[in-house]
This record gives sequence, C-alpha cells and structure tokens, in this order.
Amino acid sequence: MRNTIHKSEAIRIILGILFLLVILAFYPFRLLTGKIAFSPGESGRASVMRVNGSRDLRQRFHAQYEGLSEIEVEIPQVNAGKYLYAALLDENGETLLDRYLLIGSQGGRVSIPIGEKVEVGKVYTLLLKDCFSEYEVRTLPIDPSVPTDGLLQNGEVQEGRELAGAFVYSVPLSKKTTLLGMAILALLFLVLQAGVSRYYKRFPEKDALYSVKKVLRTVLYPLLAVFFCTLFLLNFPGKAFDDRWGDLLFYGIGILITALLSFYAVGHETFGTLQKESLRLSRWRAPS
Repeated sequence: MRNTIHKSEAIRIILGILFLLVILAFYPFRLLTGKIAFSPGESGRASVMRVNGSRDLRQRFHAQYEGLSEIEVEIPQVNAGKYLYAALLDENGETLLDRYLLIGSQGGRVSIPIGEKVEVGKVYTLLLKDCFSEYEVRTLPIDPSVPTDGLLQNGEVQEGRELAGAFVYSVPLSKKTTLLGMAILALLFLVLQAGVSRYYKRFPEKDALYSVKKVLRTVLYPLLAVFFCTLFLLNFPGKAFDDRWGDLLFYGIGILITALLSFYAVGHETFGTLQKESLRLSRWRAPS
C-alpha cells in the first residue's frame, strides 16, 4: 500500500473529492433545494385565538408541493407553560407526525419542522394543542394567495380567518439552475487543477513528499473543528436544542465527548505505526 504522496497530488485529489461530492449534491441526490413559502399578507385586522387544555386549533390547507419543509405560526403571548403540541393530519384525520416544541415564556414566531412528503392537491390539517400550557396564536384575514381550507377551534369554523405564519415547501432546483451550477463548478475545478499543476511545475522544490496519514489529518482536523464548534454554538448560546440549563449542560458534555473521540480516532497512532517508528529510530541509532 502506498504510504506517501506529493503535495500537489494530494491537493488535486482533495479538490477532486470535493468537486464530486458537490456534483452529487446537485444531482442525483438533489440535496440543494430552494424554498417556497405561502404566507398571508398583513392586510386587515389581526386577532389572537387561545389554545389550552380545553381549546385546540386546526388549520386545514391544500398541499402545493411534495416536500413540506415546515409550518410557521406566530405566538404573541404565552400565558402558562413552555411547550406546545403540533401534529400533521391527513384527509382522514390520521396523524402523520407530531411534535412537542419549546416555545419558551416569551413566544414569537415558531417553526414547526415537518420534513414530510405530501400529495399535491390533498387537504392536510395542522393541529395545535397545549402541552400543560396556554398560549395565544395570531390569525389574519384570509389571503386568497394562501391555499388554506378553513380554521377551526374545537371543531367550530372561524369564518374569514387563517393562521398568521407560513407554509414552507422545499423544492428541488430547476434543471436550468442545476446545469448552470454544475457547469460553473466544473469550470472552477478545471481552473484550480490547472493552477495547482502549473504552480508546482514552476516551483518543484515546494512539491514535498508527505505521508498519506499526515494529509488526512491536515484535512480532517479543521473540518472536525468547524463541525463541533458549530454544534457548541448551536447548543449555547444558540439554544437550538433546548433552553433548560440541565439539558444544555447534558448536550454540551455529549458534544465534547464525541469531539474528543473523533479527534482521537483521527490522530492516534496504531501499534503497527509505533513499531515501525521504533525500528526506524533503533536503526538510526545503531553504530555503522
């Protein structure tokens, strides 16, 4: 097995791997998507509807695209508790998914993650209930551009009203945008490859020989550092996972342990490597 590699070759291979991963994200995996949101305009008088142990709220809507990413609702006031219960129901009232979400004590615009494939044109229902809590949900007059199909509280239709917020769909990039992006990436890749090749031909003394393990460590260390630093910031002060100090501490310890294990896995020396290094040193010290 090859254990060493020239610096220029390592750079070209890394660029090639990154290029391949981004191209696969474009197609066929289509991980790069756009967002389309349907949100009522701020026309007319806003009002609030209370949700608690004896009152629920149901917003019916027509699915416009297959990928329902999230539904946003506006909660201007929380009277008790810190959580809400949300569920997505199909046409028959069957629960497709449900969520318990932290809304805190101040409320605000709450994003309910869905990430579910839906059938275009069918009617679905967003159900909002309490979770040992009481909160108020903002509503607006019906906007014809938002494909809703009735707002109900405890089964009673609220005429002319719909939830303030947004229905957010995740849609694949268009073919034109996908092809353009792939073409730009291919051009950038070729320019970088040519630049690397030309540079090291001009300065061959800089094209040092490195071990494959050192190259991997050089690449993986900063990637792991960025990844785990991002997780730490999301946990605190971002409080993306929870806002209770006990949970924040628990998640922080879990992230720290995972980070240490990851860095150890990348940086530790195997017994075979240590044996080879010991043999090399003993030969160097041995008298000729």
